[in-house]
This record gives sequence, structure tokens and C-alpha cells, in this order.
Amino acid sequence: MNPLVLKFLRIAVLIVGATLLSLLTLAQSAMQRIPCQPVASHPGPSPAQIPIPCSTRHRSTKRAPETSISLGAFPQLSATRIVTSSNAFTTESMSPSPGVLGTLRQSFSPWLGYSVNMGYTRATEHATDNAAFPPSTNASNLTLPANVYELSLSYLAERHLTPRLSTFADVGAGMLAFLPEHRGSPATDLVLYGVFSPPVNYRPLGVAAFGIDYCLTPSLSLRAEYRGQLYKFADYGNALPRYLTLTSEPTLSLVYNFTHPKK
Repeated sequence: MNPLVLKFLRIAVLIVGATLLSLLTLAQSAMQRIPCQPVASHPGPSPAQIPIPCSTRHRSTKRAPETSISLGAFPQLSATRIVTSSNAFTTESMSPSPGVLGTLRQSFSPWLGYSVNMGYTRATEHATDNAAFPPSTNASNLTLPANVYELSLSYLAERHLTPRLSTFADVGAGMLAFLPEHRGSPATDLVLYGVFSPPVNYRPLGVAAFGIDYCLTPSLSLRAEYRGQLYKFADYGNALPRYLTLTSEPTLSLVYNFTHPKK
């Protein structure tokens, strides 16, 4: 199997394992018991004064976990990188494109929750290498369309401001997969690199987001958020530099709540 595919699978397994470990830890904490009340030392307590044994009384003030799924749309807006030298410069950019985002969330308390994110967009990466001042025919240009997939896991903090309005923030990590449209066959003619077949690229990803949820009904909500992704451009077999870039994704989603938040 391709080593890059194995690397991607390992990261996916780690993400799932971290989610399961988090769920197990939270389930154990939910079973914490309230400390026993001391038994009165005077004889003959009334039934109302007899404390409830610890073995039969559990903490009842914990908030029930809130679970939701969402589907949203966003514009993909990536920052262009321009690196200059004494007599030349290199650029690397992604064309703006629409995308979709699916999310599974579970919140156990205002400061403890997680979010599993799956996204997709189709964008074209453009790079200019060894462009001179003034322009020279020695420069190479690459324009390569690709399907881009995201899989990430985030820590989630959420707070209810009113019965209908809540705010949240999350931060996490994951993986981006760049699948070139013409992979497996000659795709691009470069002045410096010649004709080549671009392979699938995987990039580690840092992701952060913040936004608001507004309840429309007990089961449906509207979510508006800003998402930022930090990663390195795909190089497609070392044909391009791996410049660090930031992708902005202002996202609007429709949310289905399995457990309606308590008022």
C-alpha cells in the first residue's frame, strides 16, 4: 500500500482513538459520587435526617450531553504566498472555491466537548517558480485542479447566552488530502520540470473556529462561524515548494440537535 495512504490511515485511527478515549473519560467522570453526609451522633434520628448512602446516590447536577450534526457551505479563501530573492520571486496560491462541511458535535459541559469535521472543496493550485525581474522565459508555471478533503478532530468549548443563542470556539488538528484531477496520467507541461503525473498529497492540518448557534426549533439551529486552516501547500511530488498558508472558511450551517439544550 502507498506509504502516504498508510500515514493518512494511521492519523485517522489516532483521531478516532482520541475520541473514544475522551468519551470513556467523560463517562467515568459522570459516575462520580457526591460525598457522604455525616451521620448524626445523637440517638434516634428522624427518617428525614438519615443521610442517603453514597452507594445509592450519584451526582445529579451534571448537564446531559448535547449531541448534534450539521451540514454547511463555505467559500474557500486561501492566502497567496510570494517569496522574493535578489532577482526573482516565487508565488503559490489557491483559487477561491465553494465547499461543504459536515460536523458531528458532542458537548458534555460548557468547557468540555469535541467536534469531528469533514469537509470538501474543489480548487485549483497555481504556482510560478523562478519568475525574474523583468519577466523571463525561464519561469515555470503550474496550474493544477484538485479535489481537497478535510478530516479533523477539535476540542470544543460552548456557552449558552440565552435559551436560543449560544457561542462556541474550537481548536484541533487533522489531515488534508489533495487528489489531483489528472493523477495517473501526464497533466502539465512545465518549462523546468517537463511533463509529470501529479500524485495524491496529504498535509497535516491545524484548524480553529468560533461562531454562534441560534435555535430555530427544539431540533433545528442555524450556525454561523469562521474557520481557519493552517497547513502547507501541496507540492505534488516535490514539483513545488511547501509554503505555509492560511485558508479562511466563513461557514453557514443547518444543525440538527439530538438533545435540545436545557434552558
